[in-house]
Amino acid sequence: MAGAGMELRLQLDSHANVWGDATLLEAALDEMLHNVFKHARSATVVQLRLRQATPDRCQLIVKDDGPGMSADRLAELFSPLTEEQPARGEGLGLYLLRRVAEAHGGRAWANSLEGKGTTFYLELPAASPDGDTVRASATGQQSA
Repeated sequence: MAGAGMELRLQLDSHANVWGDATLLEAALDEMLHNVFKHARSATVVQLRLRQATPDRCQLIVKDDGPGMSADRLAELFSPLTEEQPARGEGLGLYLLRRVAEAHGGRAWANSLEGKGTTFYLELPAASPDGDTVRASATGQQSA
């Protein structure tokens, strides 16, 4: 990040464990960060934050201070690329991010303001405190 002129700020509000496929969750985080490099090159600060949103939900947040985007563009951000929009630039990355989140019983979304930056959220169910993991079905329903 330093090579791109960006400062990374890491904020760990919680030490949380989540159930999930480590490879898929790493790819989801990579996609969130990749979007900063691809679409917010003017960003100077990128914040990576882990927080306990609720007792049973954790959020991984990637926030930048780049150019942000319009509400119209934000609404289409997690849609798969279609033939009618070959130059849109998002491709499948954020669509797959959302699918990974849903497959783990979580969700993914973004907020953005033009000229103020964009924030991506990946929210996942926390592992249970007794050490047994909470497993999520592909439909987003939790089961033990």
